[in-house]
Amino acid sequence: MKLKNGIKAIDLANGTFLYFWYANNAGRGIDNCTIIHSSSHERAEYSRNQKEVLGRELTSAWNGSVNFSREIISILGLKKDDFPSGGK
Repeated sequence: MKLKNGIKAIDLANGTFLYFWYANNAGRGIDNCTIIHSSSHERAEYSRNQKEVLGRELTSAWNGSVNFSREIISILGLKKDDFPSGGK
């Protein structure tokens, strides 16, 4: 699924949220973006402080583009219908 570069939050159709935090590095990595599925309406400053966590996963990101694959969606306990546009 293509995400907007540097996205920090997605308001899901099921009333929950996805929040994104990026590592402060310029290099490519396999775990430099934290994605948290949460029922909280507020994004914490740091991922470790996020409230009401339903799922958490590390993935790769490069230049603001997040590796947001079907596998990541499944690990976070989400499905296509949870996304506002229905996802792809």
